[in-house]
Amino acid sequence: MSLTDSQRDLRCPGRRCHRRAPLLPIRRDQCPRCCRGVHIDAWRRDRCLNIVFRSAQGHLAAMTSNDPHRHHYVPQFYLTQFACHDDENKVTTLAAYNGRDIVAERKSISRIGYEEKLHDYEFKGEKRSIEGTINDQIETPFTQGSTWRKVTSGRTAELDESDIEPLYGLIHHLQRRNLETLRFIEMEQERIRRHGFSADDSEEERAMYMALAAHPDAVRDFFHEGILQEAPYLDDAAELGMLVYRTGLRFRTSTNPVIAIGLPGEEAARKRANGDAARAWWLPLTPHCGVVMTLGASFTGYSNAEIPDDSAQGLNRHYLVQLLEALSVRYILAEDRHIESDLEWAGYRIEMRTNQGFRYRKPPG
Repeated sequence: MSLTDSQRDLRCPGRRCHRRAPLLPIRRDQCPRCCRGVHIDAWRRDRCLNIVFRSAQGHLAAMTSNDPHRHHYVPQFYLTQFACHDDENKVTTLAAYNGRDIVAERKSISRIGYEEKLHDYEFKGEKRSIEGTINDQIETPFTQGSTWRKVTSGRTAELDESDIEPLYGLIHHLQRRNLETLRFIEMEQERIRRHGFSADDSEEERAMYMALAAHPDAVRDFFHEGILQEAPYLDDAAELGMLVYRTGLRFRTSTNPVIAIGLPGEEAARKRANGDAARAWWLPLTPHCGVVMTLGASFTGYSNAEIPDDSAQGLNRHYLVQLLEALSVRYILAEDRHIESDLEWAGYRIEMRTNQGFRYRKPPG
């Protein structure tokens, strides 16, 4: 099974089993390939698989007619950080159409990064939703915390070691709640339904997908379980590293804002040779500040420094690639001076320019 880096991030959060662990949003001590090579018997594997179907029904209230049905898979408190300078309710976006056109235009923040009834489900015939739980137990505590106050008040130069765990928790949450996660699970289910298992699918993956196939609502339940789960690595907080990047160039982001990036080549090769897994993720926090979070790399602790424009541009190009290749990314948020040159770098040519934006088209062939 061939996966992109962002899709590999959906796999088991165990400390050392990123390479072949199954796609389960579970804690390390519940992983069926548990990281230190411990043999997992059938009982423990079944216990692990049952987590897929364990729901938080007890604290999720029944829905009312007043509950919102437009559920954002990238939170609006995050998108607002990238609002237009003259309109706090809109962002400048690039959207791909028909596989050939890329259109730049302003969009209302409330009208992007959402799906109708994404967080709704039924329990014993009663309609319920995890939307309120997400807001009350995840979004509100984070946005009221000291880390996010530093970000929103323009004090990103003060981000330090105390902010590592909150920002890692944000990265984890943004990955798990994103529509790309759900679409990947659905895609894998369809692949297996049509073609069966491949030789690369592990025993645990096979058991998990068979369990998902046995219940019509299991994939959505699985997705919801991942959203509500706490960050899995915090018992290994000493292995986390954070690099805060600040720049005069505007950073881009997207409706799937967390990007898996590579570690330096020498360290990545050394980790693979030792059978270890080390990962790094990039998340823009504001138009002029972002964070690289590492796990299991040689660098731990934190740094906070300015980076040159060419380094920022390299990070920005990840989002253009994401827009063109990801399963569900509809918009990137981009308002920097290199947009048009990057589109030309990607093979697009200007077709039309208006007061509201422009349209680029990729020539056929």
